Amino acid sequence: MNSSGLTIGYSERNPDETYPNQGTPWLWDGTSLTELGLDGPEYRDNLNRRSSGVLLRGINDAGDIVGSSGRFNGSQSLGSRPWLLRNGVYQPLGLTGGDYTMSGGYENSTAVKLNQAGQVLGWSQRRDALSNIGWITDGTQYRYVGLVTPDNESVTPFQQSIPQMMNEAGQAAGSAYIYDGSSVNTYATWFYDGAQTRRIGLTGDEFTGDLTGFQRSELTALSDGGYVLGKSSLVQQTYDFGTATWVSDGQTTRRTGLWDAQHTRADGWQYSYSPFVNNSGRSAGFSNRFSGQTDLGSTAWVDDGATTRVVGDYGGAFTRADGYQLSGVSLLNNAGDAVGVSARYAGTSEAGRTGWYYDAVTGTTTDLVSTVAPPGGWDGQAFIDFTYLGDDGTVFGDFRTYPGGGSTPLEELFAWTPDGGLTTLASHVVSGLANWNSLSAISAVSGSDLFGGGVAGANGNQFMSFRLTALAAADLNHDQIVDQHDLAIIRSHFGSQGSAGDVNQDGAVNGLDILLWQRQVNAGPGGSTAAVPEPRAMLLSVGALAVVVCYRRGAGGAPMSSR
Repeated sequence: MNSSGLTIGYSERNPDETYPNQGTPWLWDGTSLTELGLDGPEYRDNLNRRSSGVLLRGINDAGDIVGSSGRFNGSQSLGSRPWLLRNGVYQPLGLTGGDYTMSGGYENSTAVKLNQAGQVLGWSQRRDALSNIGWITDGTQYRYVGLVTPDNESVTPFQQSIPQMMNEAGQAAGSAYIYDGSSVNTYATWFYDGAQTRRIGLTGDEFTGDLTGFQRSELTALSDGGYVLGKSSLVQQTYDFGTATWVSDGQTTRRTGLWDAQHTRADGWQYSYSPFVNNSGRSAGFSNRFSGQTDLGSTAWVDDGATTRVVGDYGGAFTRADGYQLSGVSLLNNAGDAVGVSARYAGTSEAGRTGWYYDAVTGTTTDLVSTVAPPGGWDGQAFIDFTYLGDDGTVFGDFRTYPGGGSTPLEELFAWTPDGGLTTLASHVVSGLANWNSLSAISAVSGSDLFGGGVAGANGNQFMSFRLTALAAADLNHDQIVDQHDLAIIRSHFGSQGSAGDVNQDGAVNGLDILLWQRQVNAGPGGSTAAVPEPRAMLLSVGALAVVVCYRRGAGGAPMSSR
């Protein structure tokens, strides 16, 4: 779905049959469905069937759509052709003819990514079947990307190049391979900066086999700032011996993570993993801990581009009787702040997990779970999960506790800010939760809306989906618009203390409330007529609750959380 509400999807035409070409991609514009895909004799088999699909997240805000359609000669497949649908016109994509056409007319191209600028990343197979040529196109012109291109194939040792990632700036990253007989001798990674492609990754002695020269690097992420996150295998003689993480700006590659004695097994094995890199090249992940040959858990870390810093909770309640500790990073923002969890222990048993926030400016870690329990406290285990971390430090997530150590959890959604602390979102729903038992999971944050799920029903046996919409502070009658009706409420309570007309919540209804109303007049959800508000402002006025889907948990029910 894009920002205008255009939605793409896929439906099986006849799921009882086993043919691979029975699906139909479609576009929903809020009123009608339109089938998608290339059509004509070339795209229908001998039974007049078509085979098409749409790219995952294959629609941008401009309404461009990217997919692929199968080609046929009777019952014989002639490969796949990607396409770009722009302004109602299909543009076939990929490199064709000559070097890209095999016997019988077979051609095979694949689209990998569509960005907001309307650029498409993909690759086309060479007729020798061993080479893939990567490209980026705007629908008209093509640029080669990767370590295997028609420009450099005579000087590069690589035999196959696969584009994997593209950012909003049109930069791309991917993998390239060298084949040694029937096996792959080298797995390399590359970065295209908009002008040229360079090999990146760790390639020193630690990452090269003594006997065969084996090397293996893989990609993890590419940020819009042009930083590539990846991992490379540590190699002893001919086999992998752990994994190191790295960040590259396309020019240099820097190893990240922890590989001191505490994070090295007695036989030399090391393992780090990093799923996050931001637009300034900061990254976050974890590294395994060891004592001799014994696994002792993991240490969470954040790398600021120069130094890798340990974050999370350790020692005391966060150390098992045998010394085991477990911490990991859940999210990283563009400021370098992070949130994560650390396991708590009672003797040899886990006793819940504490959520924490790392502030990159101060270098301090703040626990969030200790503020979760309501007055009087809940005993038993407590767990916390994170869904969103804004660049201003706003955090959304959910937590669950087990009163009295029982097996039935109490679940809550929460918001947290560095200056405002923690608040439960249910307490900000203006009309209350009605028949809901709890709001227990956030699945997405979109502008001034939160989407997620919770539990309802007399016995708590129904899962519900919800949409929470932020209200402007001056929207006193909660109709999602600031207008004369709200001003009338202020005027009717003017001069009173702590009443319904107190927009700024300072305990008095006065001229300051009228001033705030003037600033927000004609504003919709969130209090802005133009820009989407930051979530920090949202959490003070979350108000509208709308049930989107309701279903009963049973044989076909799916959980609303990944936990």
